[in-house]
Amino acid sequence: MASIRVVNSPLLLTAIFKYLEPPISTPIRQLSDVEKGVQKELRYTLLCSALVSRSFSRHALAVLWQQLDDVQPLLRLFAQFRPSHRGSQVSMLHEDIAPEAWLRFQAYASCVRILHQGTWSQIHSSTWSVIYPWCGRRPLLPKLEALSTLPVHVSDPVMMMFLTPTLHSLRVETFFGRQVRAEDFTAITCIIHRISKTAPEVTDLHIIHDGYNPLPPTYLHPLCNFAALRIFEAENAVLGLPILQWLAKLDGLQTLSASIALEDVESDDLADGLKLFDHTDWSALIRLSIHGESWNLRTFVSQMCHPPLRSLTLDVSVECWPEDLTNLVTYTLESFDDPLRIEEFTLKYKHEFKRQEEHQAFMEEPHYKGSLLDIVGYLLHCSSIKKAVFDLSELPALTDVDLERMIDAWPQLTVLHIPPSETNIFHVHVSKKIPRPTMASLTTFARRCPQLQELSLPEIRLSTIPRDQDWPYITHPLCSLLAGFDCRKDDCLRVAKFIDGLFPSVSFHEPAKEDRWSLSLPNRDEHPESVKEYLETVQLGRRRRDLLKKVPRTDLRAGQATAALW
Repeated sequence: MASIRVVNSPLLLTAIFKYLEPPISTPIRQLSDVEKGVQKELRYTLLCSALVSRSFSRHALAVLWQQLDDVQPLLRLFAQFRPSHRGSQVSMLHEDIAPEAWLRFQAYASCVRILHQGTWSQIHSSTWSVIYPWCGRRPLLPKLEALSTLPVHVSDPVMMMFLTPTLHSLRVETFFGRQVRAEDFTAITCIIHRISKTAPEVTDLHIIHDGYNPLPPTYLHPLCNFAALRIFEAENAVLGLPILQWLAKLDGLQTLSASIALEDVESDDLADGLKLFDHTDWSALIRLSIHGESWNLRTFVSQMCHPPLRSLTLDVSVECWPEDLTNLVTYTLESFDDPLRIEEFTLKYKHEFKRQEEHQAFMEEPHYKGSLLDIVGYLLHCSSIKKAVFDLSELPALTDVDLERMIDAWPQLTVLHIPPSETNIFHVHVSKKIPRPTMASLTTFARRCPQLQELSLPEIRLSTIPRDQDWPYITHPLCSLLAGFDCRKDDCLRVAKFIDGLFPSVSFHEPAKEDRWSLSLPNRDEHPESVKEYLETVQLGRRRRDLLKKVPRTDLRAGQATAALW
């Protein structure tokens, strides 16, 4: 019979149960409520399948334990692992482990291939001290291939037992846990060196340094032991020229994200023709995100010998003149043979601009009178742009005409983020004197950007909102909109209806409130008070009307007020 042949075929059973593999959260993406429900259903299905027969059990359990977003289910195989006291959210091992329990734990631990642990705070640190002697020199999860985020304390690196030679993807975070001493940086060097010796085949490496001061480049030399890197990202750690030159030689490196400091490079040497990299370096680099001073960023990119970049992020770390940002963008893009390759561009500058003289705390006029396009105007030559992000604390002028020029230059645009100014740095009364887009810009995006999925705009003026009878109804499939509206509560409903007519499926987000003392929760019985609340009410009413058209009023579902039916 066909069913018997399926049961006796390991390959078919593996393919069937692989289809039931549940989704898990990652450091980059958290599961939505719907996905969490799907995850629970699939795990329950796999558990029931494991109880059917021995042939089903082996394959179902392999898939069930293959991917974990929490290691606690594995630790609960020990009867001694339970909450530290009644009502506590923190669990721990209350006794030592029995030999039989350790053998059972090893059988399931060998099934784990991927572990994305969101938080370790719900597991008492003494738990690992109890388990560590049982591991000996063997890894806790012997066949683990992807691990994030592994916390390693420089004074107690017991978590290193999670490292295994089979690892290909690793995200590690180093902690000091106390006042920093000089030898702590050396301890981090030893930790990185041990990681490189234990898991030399890592291709995806993320290093996060949890310290007040960035990790200096002199302590990162063990990175040169990772010869198979394809993705390397470092947070709060600075890469110097020797490490950058080593990374440039890697044939498979496709993504680089880090802070850089070219301390040993002099401007006079560059003027005399000094080359930092060979023409064959960075041959596979597609995504580049660098953080540092504007001169370092400009020098580094211009010396890269034309890599095949598709995504570029420039994050300026110190105060500079507006002209420095202009030169950075222009000089960087001019250094490429073919800037048309760039599909994603991000410029970050989270500081005030330098000024010729000290201004008073409350300025009457903005210091920089130019526009955003005066800084990033050269990017208009890159017609292949699909994603553009301009995140500046002191956002210059931006008008409807500027946005139209961006739309004309980037016909494939899918994401545009120009978030509002940070008013705690850039004074509110000054920002009101700077030109900003009007409601007409939203209509332009809806009509001329059919592929646009995400849009963030600064403060939008309501001076040109059309009359109700002149509103366009375009039904653009925009997914996300972030914007701040300079409007009274009486205008919030009109703005919400206008947005709903353009983007009926949009998820609207407002800028963070500056009033940090307002901690009261919204009362659902009160009337809406913001554009976001009014828009959600309008969308809810439309979905209910659509439901009533599909479901007769005599149907019980017509009276149910559940989001699932709407």
